[in-house]
Amino acid sequence: METNARLFEAYLKCPTKCWLRSRGETGGGSPYADWVEEQNENYRVAGVRRLQETVPEGECIVAPPTGEIPKGGRWRLAFDVQVPASAGSDCAPRPEKTLDETPGQTAVGITEAQTQPGPRLLESRLHSVERVALHGRGRSAQFIPIRFIFWNKLTRDDRLLVAFDVLVLSEFLDIRGFSWLTQAKKE
Repeated sequence: METNARLFEAYLKCPTKCWLRSRGETGGGSPYADWVEEQNENYRVAGVRRLQETVPEGECIVAPPTGEIPKGGRWRLAFDVQVPASAGSDCAPRPEKTLDETPGQTAVGITEAQTQPGPRLLESRLHSVERVALHGRGRSAQFIPIRFIFWNKLTRDDRLLVAFDVLVLSEFLDIRGFSWLTQAKKE
């Protein structure tokens, strides 16, 4: 199953809404919800513009191709980053074997692969990613996701959305071979 930030945000508000969105069933939005979404998008665009003005042009990456964050280079900020990741590779489905073939099992048609959790596919559109280069031998860079929120006060849901961004980014970096940087530090 693929989980993206929009589905996760919908789940935080209402599990039924999340389920309906995951099935592609969308209802008519309310004018207030549309207004809030528009305000959030406008605030994100303004925030990105403000951040871009503070960083020299050669140190910014705008909308890199999906799933591509350069490992090296001199960039400090990346904007509008689409990050796909696969979490829980140890949860891969096992070869199918029906349970009714096993002595003592009476369930017909249910397979072992259906009862085992599969890999989770995660995806998020990060508003911005800051790369902080740490100085010293064997020290890796830190990647910090930034999310722009229209509200004056952050809610629990806003914090959980940032945590989701951190999870997706960490899984993505681990898959792309960034883990060797942290392993060098442990040795």
